[in-house]
Amino acid sequence: GMPYKYEHFGRYYRGKAEGHNTVIADLYNRNSHVNAVNDFVNDMEGDAFSEILKFSSEKAGGYVVVDMTPTNKLYECALRGVKLDRMLQEVVLQDNFRASEETEFMWSMHTQADVELSSDGKSAILTIGSKRMWVSIISDGDEKFEKLPATNYYKELAPPLQTENEG
Repeated sequence: GMPYKYEHFGRYYRGKAEGHNTVIADLYNRNSHVNAVNDFVNDMEGDAFSEILKFSSEKAGGYVVVDMTPTNKLYECALRGVKLDRMLQEVVLQDNFRASEETEFMWSMHTQADVELSSDGKSAILTIGSKRMWVSIISDGDEKFEKLPATNYYKELAPPLQTENEG
C-alpha cells in the first residue's frame, strides 16, 4: 500500500483510535462538522500511557484492569477490565468511563466474522466458517451494537490514497 505521511498519521483510519479496538469519547460531536474539517482534533492522546492497575492469571482464568484515563482529555475516569473464565469459556469486557462533560462513548471492534445483530442491537452472533460466538451487552442503558464500515467517520478528513480496509 501507499506509505503514510507522518504529519497526517492521526487522520488515517489506521492511525486514529476509531481504527483500533478501543473506546472513544465524543468522536461525533467534539467539533462542529465545519470546525472538524478546518481544525483537526485527534481522537486520542498519541503519547498517552495506560497503566495496568490489577492483573491475575491462573489455570482457571485471569483478569486485567487498565487505567485508560490519560488517553483522552475528556476522561475523568476510564477503567477497562477484561476477564477470561476458562471453565465457562467466556470473556467479560467491563468499562467504567466518566467524562468531564456530557459525551457519547463508542467502542469499535474489527472482525472478519459474519455478524448477525439481534433486533434490539443488544447481542450479536459472530460466525467464521463453522465457529460461532455470541456477544452481548450487559447494561440497562441504551448501548447497542452496530455494523459500520472500517473507514473514517469524517471521510473528508481522511488523507487521499488511503488503502481500503476489508472486514
